[in-house]
Amino acid sequence: MSSPHSRLATPIIVGLFVAAACTSAATPAPATSSASPPPPSPSPIPTTPVASSASTPVVTPTPTPAAPPTASPTRSADATLRVVDLAAILDVAEADRFETFGDESILLEHVWSPRDLGLGGVCGPSTVPWLECLNVPDWLIQPAADDAGCPWTGFCYDGGRLGILYEPSLGERLGLGDGPVDVIGHFGDPASQGCRPENRAACRDRFVVTAIEKAGS
Repeated sequence: MSSPHSRLATPIIVGLFVAAACTSAATPAPATSSASPPPPSPSPIPTTPVASSASTPVVTPTPTPAAPPTASPTRSADATLRVVDLAAILDVAEADRFETFGDESILLEHVWSPRDLGLGGVCGPSTVPWLECLNVPDWLIQPAADDAGCPWTGFCYDGGRLGILYEPSLGERLGLGDGPVDVIGHFGDPASQGCRPENRAACRDRFVVTAIEKAGS
């Protein structure tokens, strides 16, 4: 015959196992997942633009210096002046000088004024007296000094001379023996259009001086 204590102990032990089993089922074990960790969040896009190697470089232009003042048209530094040797003019007949050299400004470099002129003459009928007195020049110039090449001091130059007229507004004048000087002038002065028809061609062949400078200035 069984003891009452043994029958009572058995249900208690069974109850403990049932309770323990329920407790184990109610508390889930930590899940072990074999899945890959979630990808990291994307980095924020930088707000500062990155220069591309294909972009066009920015070039800062070099400052252009201010242009120097334009030279006066009566100065030998003017690039528009044409340099002509006085001897080349003297080699052309007086009646052909305008047709040969035109009416552009000419620079005659290193010329001289004679020490003696012997100027004179009478002016015939004219409408432009300062230009149309065809046999009366205002002055003469030559390509060398009177004593150039002389073994002694004297007047030994016997070459050609060019008769010149001073433009009426020109204040400068040559004196006897002046030189060397640079002379600027032209043939075909516009005033020649006012000369009498029979004198017009000769008026164009006269050399009108517009400036006189010290040689090499």
